[in-house]
Amino acid sequence: MTSYNVPFHLGVSGSADNQPNYRTDHLEVAVDENWVSRSSIFCALVGFFTPFTIKAAGNLPIAEWILFFAVCSAIVIRFSRQRWPDGVANSRIFFGFIVLQVIGLLAYIVSDLYRESASRDFLRGWARMIFVGVDLLGLATLIGTSWRRLVVLKLGFIFGVAAEAAIFGPLYGAWWKFGFALPVTLLVLILVGNRNRWIASSVAVGLGLLNFSLSYRSLGAECFIVAVAVHLPRFNTFGRLVALIAMVTAAIYAMVGVFHEKTDTSFAARHESDSERRAMVEAAANAFAESPIIGHGSWFSNTKVVKDIENRQAELKEGFQGYTEEQESVLTIHSQMLTALAEGGLFGASFFFGYAAMLIWAFAYALRTERPQQILVIFLLVEALWNLAMTPFSGPKRIEIATAAVLTLMLWQESRGRLFWRNDYA
Repeated sequence: MTSYNVPFHLGVSGSADNQPNYRTDHLEVAVDENWVSRSSIFCALVGFFTPFTIKAAGNLPIAEWILFFAVCSAIVIRFSRQRWPDGVANSRIFFGFIVLQVIGLLAYIVSDLYRESASRDFLRGWARMIFVGVDLLGLATLIGTSWRRLVVLKLGFIFGVAAEAAIFGPLYGAWWKFGFALPVTLLVLILVGNRNRWIASSVAVGLGLLNFSLSYRSLGAECFIVAVAVHLPRFNTFGRLVALIAMVTAAIYAMVGVFHEKTDTSFAARHESDSERRAMVEAAANAFAESPIIGHGSWFSNTKVVKDIENRQAELKEGFQGYTEEQESVLTIHSQMLTALAEGGLFGASFFFGYAAMLIWAFAYALRTERPQQILVIFLLVEALWNLAMTPFSGPKRIEIATAAVLTLMLWQESRGRLFWRNDYA
C-alpha cells in the first residue's frame, strides 16, 4: 500500500501559538465518516439522479431537487443552532463563490431586461444561475470535508449515467461516447486510485487509447494528461515545469484541432461535433467582443447571435440548413465561460472567473502533493478545466461545476492544514 504523509480529514482546533498535536485531543472530528450515513446516501442519490432531467425552467436534473432539500436543511441548522454546517461551506472562499454567483445573476437580469429577452429564455437563464448556487451550497453541505462522500457521489453518477443511457438511449445513438465512456473511465480510475502510481498511470494510458479508438478524443486526451500528471509530485521543480508545459501544449493542440479549418469532403461526416462547437464558440466570442459589459441576454433570444452560429455552421458543414425552432430553443454554447461572457457580459461571468482561478490553483497544487485517489483527483480537475472551456453550461453540467468547486475547496483546506487524509484509505 502506498504511504501518504497526509492524515485524514479532521477539523483542527488550537491557536497559532500552540500548534495542535495531531495525536491528542486537539483534534475535533468534523463529520461522521460512516459509509451508510445519511449524507453518504444523499450523495449517492445526487450522483445517480444527476443525468435524469425534467422539463422545468429548461432541463432541471432531479438531483437538484435533492440538493435544494439539502440547502433548506443547512439553513434550518444555521438558524436553529446558530452555526453554519462544518466543512468547506464554512470557508471564506466558499462565500466568495456565492457572492460572485449573486453578482453574475444580477448581471444576467440587467442583460435580459436591456435586451428584452423572451420570458421563456430569461426565466430559465435566471434559474440556471440560481441553481449553480443551490448546487454549490447543497454539495458543500453534504460532502463537508469527506473525500469518501465525494467518491460516493461519483459512484452514484457512474451508475446514473449508465442507467440513463440504457433506459433512454444515448445521444445520437453513440453508445460509447454518450453512454458508457465516462462511467467506465471514472469507475476504473476509482478502482486503481490507491494502487501504485505506475499501475494507475498505465491504466490511464489504456483508457486514453480506448477512448481515442472509439472516437471520444477529448476524454482520451484527458486520460493521457492524467497518466503523466500522476507522476509529477515525485519530480523536482524543473521536471514538473517541463511536464506541465508538455501537458498544456498537448491540451492546446487538442483544442486547436477542433477549430482547425478542415476542407475535405468527409468533414461533415467525421467531424460534425467539431463544426458545431467551432461555430458556437466563434459566435459567442464575437458576441462578447461586441458587447462585453451588458451581454446579449439568456439564450440570445432577442439578438442575432443564433443567426451568426447558423451562418458559420453552414460554412463549416456541407448541407447544413439551419436549426429548427425546437433545436434553437435548446441550443447551448459549448463553453461554460464563453456562455456566461456572451449572455451576461463580464459581470455575468463573475463566478467563472473565481472558479477558473481556483481550478488552476488546485491543479497546480495537486501536481506538487500526493494523497489517496490521486489519479481521480487530477482527472476531476482536468475534466473540470476542459468543461469550463469546451462544454455547455446547463442541466447536469451545473452539478459537475459545483462538484469541482467543492473539490478545489477541499484541496484549499488541505493546503492550509485544516483537512487531512487517512493513511489506510482503501
